[in-house]
Amino acid sequence: MVKANAYGHGAREVAVRLASVGAKRFAVARLSEAKEIREVIPAGEILILAPTDPSLAPGLVAGDFTQAVNSLKYADELAANVPAGKRLRIALAVDTGMGRLGFPAATGDPLEKILSVASIPALLPVSIYTHLPDADVDGGLAEKSVGIFRDLLNRLAARGLDLPAHFANSASILRFGADAQPLIREGIALYGYNPAPHLPDPGLRPVMKLCAPVLQVRDFVPGETVGYCRAYTVEKPCRIALVGIGYADGFPRACTGGEVTINGAKCRIVGRISMDQTSVLLPDGLAVKPGDHAVLFGETQEQLNALADRAGTISYEILAGTAARVKRVWIDD
Repeated sequence: MVKANAYGHGAREVAVRLASVGAKRFAVARLSEAKEIREVIPAGEILILAPTDPSLAPGLVAGDFTQAVNSLKYADELAANVPAGKRLRIALAVDTGMGRLGFPAATGDPLEKILSVASIPALLPVSIYTHLPDADVDGGLAEKSVGIFRDLLNRLAARGLDLPAHFANSASILRFGADAQPLIREGIALYGYNPAPHLPDPGLRPVMKLCAPVLQVRDFVPGETVGYCRAYTVEKPCRIALVGIGYADGFPRACTGGEVTINGAKCRIVGRISMDQTSVLLPDGLAVKPGDHAVLFGETQEQLNALADRAGTISYEILAGTAARVKRVWIDD
């Protein structure tokens, strides 16, 4: 999964490195992302998970992309725009409880519609898949969703349509283990994060470490205030470091009150995270100077998870929200 700029990590660089270790299939959310990956992965399969405007079918064919199809109507519209003598590769999306894109299978039987799509001459089905909404939830209905999917696969095979199939996102891989194979669709775990603390963890390590420079270190006295709306009032003599990162870089304002690490010590974010700068309270005795770097997350899974909890969100959102203006330095080990 390299959609959303590879979860904020840099889609091109991630795709190239994955290809270098044997990855042959990549998934994105839209045509623009697919084109970006095709520039660096000339021969791999690139699956577009969301519908593309049917009028753009010629571009889908030209890029040798695989387009997800979620209905017979959409399939017909795509086929009507495929250049004569060409076939568009498609993946059949099945909804087994997510309530999003896909032929509805949790509340109906899409067998005949899927077979109808497969018979359209301008389309070439190459795979079929579903997405589980609650594989990371104890007591959820993941097993039921998998059962619905596999029953459909068996009935399609009996009618002559036997396609490579996949259902396993990161949570499913960790939950079902070998039963999630042979094709898996790894997302957040690929970037070093377990989607739920109760799932088995094979030793995942964050891929990205987000750092920002210390711009200023200043002494404060009781009564002084920090941040917009004077959000933080100093209660005792202290030192506060100003760090060069803010919400325009994708570091959410709601992370105020969380912690970053400077020179190995945890430092609390005070005031309010602004567009370009963040203030942190330095522990007594910690040696910090301009030019040092704060680590916002990435040394451990827990760093980002704690910030996400503080912001009332999930690690995915903060990772994917890392702005383009944040410089990415690649270190291959």
